[in-house]
Amino acid sequence: MNMKITIDGKEFAAELDETILNVAGKNGIKIPILCHSKEFGCKSQCMICAVQLENGNMIPACSTKVQPDMCIQTSNEEIINFRKSMLEILLSEHIGDCKAPCQLVCPEFANIPKIFEKIEAGEKVSLPDCEDCSAPCEKACRRGRIDTAITIKDIFMGSDSAGKLTSDVKKEYNHKLGAVTDERKQYLLDDIVMRNGDKKFSIHEISRCLQCGCSADSNCALQKIGTELNAKQNEFRVSDLMLKPKIYTDKLVFDPNKCIRCLQCTNIEFGGKSLCVNHKGENIEPGPPIGQKWQDVVAGIEDKLAAFCPTGAMEIIVN
Repeated sequence: MNMKITIDGKEFAAELDETILNVAGKNGIKIPILCHSKEFGCKSQCMICAVQLENGNMIPACSTKVQPDMCIQTSNEEIINFRKSMLEILLSEHIGDCKAPCQLVCPEFANIPKIFEKIEAGEKVSLPDCEDCSAPCEKACRRGRIDTAITIKDIFMGSDSAGKLTSDVKKEYNHKLGAVTDERKQYLLDDIVMRNGDKKFSIHEISRCLQCGCSADSNCALQKIGTELNAKQNEFRVSDLMLKPKIYTDKLVFDPNKCIRCLQCTNIEFGGKSLCVNHKGENIEPGPPIGQKWQDVVAGIEDKLAAFCPTGAMEIIVN
């Protein structure tokens, strides 16, 4: 059935089973999405794609089907503020860093944890010029809040460089872990043990790195929308946020502290197995069915889980 609908004052043709998001996209009207994917559709969890009806009601564009003579606004001030509030609610329960503290103070904005990974893998990597640097990275190093800071400058000065580092400083949303409490100190140390396992490091100092930055930094839908909406991390304060232990399998790590509960991962299936929705209400999160293990359920779909996750909650382990 063909029909006409109005979006932002312009009339467009639409089909009965189409969503508002689909009609808008076909006609070059951008609506932000976070919990939606072309392959699996949506769960209508986040409301980042909210649009406004004539009566003022906000509805999710990703799941709402068009109706004849529907009149929709997609980008007025009220809608932008609503989306921003929805995003800031998600951010209020999001725990972790976008960028490592050491990177933020480096004069050359070097992604130090990522460089450490490449050095340890035996790759030649472009390095910052540290010779005359006062090493502010070591003063900012979170490891120093636990015991002693990593000797970053010494590692770089003693490593084989592939050339001078050139880094672009992007003005983008940056989430921060916050104060390192005693509980968080133990969490960070326990996570190093889980992440490193039995791995033998050629440079012992690198084994002490907390890997503070997020693997999805600058490639994260949550961060991208946070930048677009000029979102604030603490607009909605949540007290006593407890860090939940990460889940490690042979190839994948799931960080529930970065999960926004979009539940896209529960759509991905392999060999008749998939993650499911566990718990209820504010405790809802993806996980294996009762009686099954993460390792068995995600085997064979790790790459797809990491690719579809809109944050850094699902990450491929770098050996």
